[in-house]
Amino acid sequence: MAELTEKNRQVFDKKAGSYMNDFSGVIQSICNQVENRRFWISDKWTDTEAGKGQALRMLEYACGPGAISATLAPFVTKVLGLDVSDNMVAEFNKNAEAAGLSDKMSAQRGDLLADSASTELSGPEFFNFDAVVVSMALHHFDDAGKALKSLAERLQSGGICVIVDIIPDHSHDFRQQIREHVNSETAETVKSHGFTLEQMRDLFAGAGLTNFGYHVFEEPAVFRKNGKEISKTLFLAKAQRS
Repeated sequence: MAELTEKNRQVFDKKAGSYMNDFSGVIQSICNQVENRRFWISDKWTDTEAGKGQALRMLEYACGPGAISATLAPFVTKVLGLDVSDNMVAEFNKNAEAAGLSDKMSAQRGDLLADSASTELSGPEFFNFDAVVVSMALHHFDDAGKALKSLAERLQSGGICVIVDIIPDHSHDFRQQIREHVNSETAETVKSHGFTLEQMRDLFAGAGLTNFGYHVFEEPAVFRKNGKEISKTLFLAKAQRS
């Protein structure tokens, strides 16, 4: 396992049990944005003419406890969560059961960015998704371009890739903010300060995805921890496999 991936695994294994509570406000804001802009993301859902009667499959990569999956599960047929953290996978599956969604959504450990992914995640159940979603994780990946290419390969023709992440604020060092307001261990898992519209357009284009869209959240997300807070502007970006 790559060094940064291993750091992410260790840190998020520790955070898994309290993650939903620690970041409840931010998580709820993201879920609201995704649900409210569902038809902007795609017209293909189980409750739309374009998707009615079809088997619609979604992948949430770096799924964490599965909040986005639970938000979109009512509008697809099946959701697969993948995460490098065993404890996050356990939280995902526990939350799915508590929400009465375990028949629709489940998670397992998996690293799409590892060299071994071509063999370990090679079955048909890991391909031809109608949607692939990554929320608040792209800035933790060692190579965002490689990640987008790997995600694009998992989409079927016409499938949508959706990214939620941070817009860079060049007046502040994001890693330093996390080091001061959260802890140094978490700061070491951050690879990027976020992504601009232009960067996301280029990343999607490099992955062969088209029909790019980019939406900035109206209200900043406030991360509160240990009596301190960090305010960040988030975006929702999408692109499609031709």
